[in-house]
Amino acid sequence: MFECAGTQFDPDLVRQFADFCDSDLGAAEREVAARWLQSLDPELVNSYWQLNCVPSAPPQQQADDLFHRRLLESMYDGVVFVDVNGRIAYWNRGAERLTGIPTASVQQRQWTPELLQIADERGQPIAASDCPLAAAIRSGVQSLRRLSISGRSGRTVAVDAHTMPVIDGNGATLGAILLLHDASSEISLEQRCQSLYEKATKDPLTQVANRAELERVHEMFISAHQQQQAPCSLMICDLDHFKHINDTFGHQAGDEVIKSLAALLKSACGPGDMVARYGGEEFVLLCADCDNATAARRAEQIRKSLARIPQPSLDGRCVTVSIGVTEVQPGDTAETMLRRADRALLMAKAKGRNRVVQLGTGSVGMGQQPKRSLWPFGASSSVELLTEYLVTPVPLKLAVEKLRGFAVDHQARIIKTEPQRMVIEIDDRHSGRLRRFGDRPVCFTFDVQLVERRNHGDGSRPPQACPLCTKIRLTVTVNDSRERRREEMLTRARRLLISFRSYLMASIDEQPWAESMLTRAKRLLVPWLSRNS
Repeated sequence: MFECAGTQFDPDLVRQFADFCDSDLGAAEREVAARWLQSLDPELVNSYWQLNCVPSAPPQQQADDLFHRRLLESMYDGVVFVDVNGRIAYWNRGAERLTGIPTASVQQRQWTPELLQIADERGQPIAASDCPLAAAIRSGVQSLRRLSISGRSGRTVAVDAHTMPVIDGNGATLGAILLLHDASSEISLEQRCQSLYEKATKDPLTQVANRAELERVHEMFISAHQQQQAPCSLMICDLDHFKHINDTFGHQAGDEVIKSLAALLKSACGPGDMVARYGGEEFVLLCADCDNATAARRAEQIRKSLARIPQPSLDGRCVTVSIGVTEVQPGDTAETMLRRADRALLMAKAKGRNRVVQLGTGSVGMGQQPKRSLWPFGASSSVELLTEYLVTPVPLKLAVEKLRGFAVDHQARIIKTEPQRMVIEIDDRHSGRLRRFGDRPVCFTFDVQLVERRNHGDGSRPPQACPLCTKIRLTVTVNDSRERRREEMLTRARRLLISFRSYLMASIDEQPWAESMLTRAKRLLVPWLSRNS
């Protein structure tokens, strides 16, 4: 100070300060203290001392605070507290471990989503206006979202972000807590479970459902539509001459053709539909809320589309497909429905391939009341329940094949076969309809007579140009003469008749074919004469 006296300091003040330092400083301090203490108001002086007096917390509260702090610090999840002004007031060790950011670098720092590079469920960065913490402070509502953040070494970490507003006893918002739970292992487990499920239910080549999944879903598919009284259909597709493709171009080329058909079927799916690989080059398409006619049209579109697609693995050649179509019918199970569609597919193959064949007409209703027997012999052991005159728009040979399919699916016994007649016995325990526990099965006899005619329509076409159709006369009898069971047996017979009409694609014949007098007399008299012989 002496060196700078005269330039930076006043020389007189420097000399006086030096003399003061050499004097008795203790006496000077006592004199000054006595002077300013006497000039102050005692109450005011005491209030100054009380400002520095921090009241000690009760022992229980100190223990609770210590417990909460230790609990937060030992948590594996990250905990962040942001005050109402958006500043970070707390950042626990779990947040340090998860993000790689130490507490000292973020304490009292303004919170922004960019701090952790938070991204939403779609992987897009979250804007400040969409920040969960800001939303919790504004709305006072907690939320839980699956987000991702930038963790240690810049790696992306999936987290379950739980934000909770902090509100005091007066309802004022003090801030919000962000709880970050590492969900990487959970996502990995979910992905593994999903992968295992896909391997168990999907065909590895085509990525459509496999046969096991089809068998699991098919029963539920039929049951759901029957409960809602809605139609549903099934089509089974089979690539034509597939063995020739494998033998000529190799199995890899065949796999590419199979994948091409699978892709076409998937593109043709509607809401609720399902595509499954049934085996080899065969695929099944379940069509929800779809009747037989609609399913046949869709199958025809699929057939035409595939025939127009050049196959690169076959040097640009095209392939064709045969398709069998059917609609669910009363009493159907998954097995009977699939067998009927498979028969339709075999018919398409037999007719030359590259075509669609449908069997059955679905759940059609009854069009006429049953006719009573002309012979009122109450003591007869065989009771005629009903007689129906039907017509099906197919030739006689095909109608007989459909009738055989009906007999096979219902486990019927063929009693007699003639060129234009077939007699079968059906036990209604195999009809698939649920009966009361005490009901006994009933054996019905179906006497089916068929005759081939030409459908002249409105008469505008010459006779030879008219398509062939088959007229059917069906008589249903039962070996039970008890009158009290007649209505019950008639109801059961009508259920079987609905299925019969569906199999043969038959409708009520408005112009029934005339039966010769000799045939009619033989049909009525022979049973009566045999009983009284």
